Formats: sequence, structure tokens, C-alpha cells
Amino acid sequence: MKKLVTFTFATALLLGGFSSLNNSSTDNDVAVGHRVTEPWAVINSNDVAVGHRVTEPWAVINSNDVAVGHRVTEPWNVINSNDVAVGHRVTEPWAVINSNDVAVGHRVTEPWNVINSNLNA
Repeated sequence: MKKLVTFTFATALLLGGFSSLNNSSTDNDVAVGHRVTEPWAVINSNDVAVGHRVTEPWAVINSNDVAVGHRVTEPWNVINSNDVAVGHRVTEPWAVINSNDVAVGHRVTEPWNVINSNLNA
């Protein structure tokens, strides 16, 4: 019985660890030049909530699509080199092109600099 309890507890810890890794993807998805806060609330017209589609001048269209300066479609498929699926890991060559382009899956912090080009969600 003791072995069963130990095994169950260890399995729960292992699964919990994987779950938290999986959930970290959205935590690191932010728009360059914009603030994003938990739980991804829109603070003002210059702040973008991850999980919302935005267009110039950063207006929230609906609650299902996302992209600052990029197009995103359901179910978050990458359309072409100018479209990024938010919530999915994106690696090089998805570099920051300008102040309105961000490599989704890379963490961005104040003053909105990319910390590490290989830092993935």
C-alpha cells in the first residue's frame, strides 16, 4: 500500500510539472510596445490582451484571435511568414523585425526588449 501511495504521489508531481510547462506558453506571449497583465486584461487602448485579435491602431476585434501586426486564424495556424500563431512556440528565424513585430514564444520585458532570441515559451 505504501508503494502505491508513493507511486501515485510521484506520478502526480510529474504530471503537474508537465502541466505547468505546457501552461507557460501564454505567460511569455506579449506584444512589443504594449503591456500585458494577468489574466490578460486590456488595460487601455495601447495595451493588448493575449488571446485577442488586434489591428491598427491596436483595437480589440474579438476574444478569439490574436496578433499585433500579424494575422492569426483559428485554430492558431501559421499562414505565412508574416503570420504568427500565438500560444505556439516560434523559433528563429522569427526575429523581431521592428517595433511592431515580435517573435511569439519569445519573452519580452520592459522596455520591451527581447531577452534571448532562443527563449521559447
